[in-house]
Amino acid sequence: MFQKPFTLVSTTTKMILSNQNQLLEVFGTLDQQQANQVLAYAKQLINREEQPTAYKQFKREAMRQIRQALQKEKGTRTA
Repeated sequence: MFQKPFTLVSTTTKMILSNQNQLLEVFGTLDQQQANQVLAYAKQLINREEQPTAYKQFKREAMRQIRQALQKEKGTRTA
């Protein structure tokens, strides 16, 4: 018996494809000026320098707090 190949498409993948299709539909309705404004905005978001720095600082602080909590917990277990 021949079975069809099994393809796995996750819910996340379906959502991404749906969102992409919706974006393409919207972009299709834009005139040239609106398309240029959207493109400029997207480039501005991509080129932002402060976001990665802020994220790294946030991550560093979170890891510091986690280490402190683990050390504190470890100290109370041995006592």
